[in-house]
Amino acid sequence: MSPCTCDPLLETKNLNVQYGNAHVLQDVTLRIDDGEFVGLVGPNGAGKSTLLRSLLGLIDPSNGEVCCCGRPVHRFDDWTRIGYVPQHAVNVDAKFPASALEIALLGRVAKRGLFRRWTAEDKQAANDALARVGIDHLAERPVGTLSGGERQRVFLAKALAGNPDLLLLDEPTAGVDMSAREDFYNLIDGLNHEEGITILLVSHDLQAVQLCCHRLVALNRRIVYDGSPEAFDEEGGISRAYDMNVSHHPERTGAPP
Repeated sequence: MSPCTCDPLLETKNLNVQYGNAHVLQDVTLRIDDGEFVGLVGPNGAGKSTLLRSLLGLIDPSNGEVCCCGRPVHRFDDWTRIGYVPQHAVNVDAKFPASALEIALLGRVAKRGLFRRWTAEDKQAANDALARVGIDHLAERPVGTLSGGERQRVFLAKALAGNPDLLLLDEPTAGVDMSAREDFYNLIDGLNHEEGITILLVSHDLQAVQLCCHRLVALNRRIVYDGSPEAFDEEGGISRAYDMNVSHHPERTGAPP
């Protein structure tokens, strides 16, 4: 994978999204640079998934700007640079017939096109992606027969198959057990630190985000905190993000009660 030379990879300026009279996002200004590992947290209904979908050009803003690699998102056409794991990706019917390899191959569509035959290069890239996430031995297994943690890795492999510069992960550990969550966080930490992939991770798991991310952004319709994970509690980030009056205890870390 060749690194992206664009700076920043993603940027919003005064982004607003409104559904009817409901203001979902208000004046969101955010910049994500090459190599960062950013955690995005906030309560249910805070607009986290809406922000990700806006970054992908799937939602038109009411006003404001969204740019990918310095280009307005509606004019950006190099989507191979961005891998996306949507929320609830692991919720696959047990009878779903596709194998892990076939799911991973779908990550090559942006490079190859939807109706072209897979090439040897595509199959190698998909197998390599499965190996990067530690499940190449499951390549021929139907994805519906895999555990939640294994499915999670299949869809991460799909996102990696196009060799992206940036991963957008929307609640990727929802629906998997604690051991699989820990393994997953270690895996994406390695993708960032060892392979240099930029990561934007949306999660309700505040403790894990504080431990693995370089930077923490808290959203509650607008950005209420953007800084180091270590300073989040000290600077009242929990109170602002979760609309609570929380006294700070220096010895306390982790998720809000």
